[in-house]
Amino acid sequence: MKKVLIVEDDNSNRYLLKLVFEKAGYTVTEVINGEGAVELALEEVFDLILVDLKLPDIDGFEAVKRIRKQGKNKDSKIVATTAFAARYDSKRAKKVGCDGFIEKLIDPINFVSKVESLVS
Repeated sequence: MKKVLIVEDDNSNRYLLKLVFEKAGYTVTEVINGEGAVELALEEVFDLILVDLKLPDIDGFEAVKRIRKQGKNKDSKIVATTAFAARYDSKRAKKVGCDGFIEKLIDPINFVSKVESLVS
């Protein structure tokens, strides 16, 4: 079974993401901030990491840089998400090590397949 780490501070978004990924057959682990994601990525390997770029402590860009640098999840697929995309967020996300970028609103019917198509 594939493992996904969801890094999302918004309770509603996290609940919805967990629901759609579990329905698609993933084992889901959730954290609410970037520091928590970096710490967890030191302990476990994930097939997919879905990270919100706007987090309450370190932002998603910094979290991804640290996760990639530490190496344990260097081959994991990482997709950045954000509700408030700035003009260069997609390019910046790719530069720090993301494999894909999705702007929110989350369409629960198609979201997992959209994420999987970005990283396959």
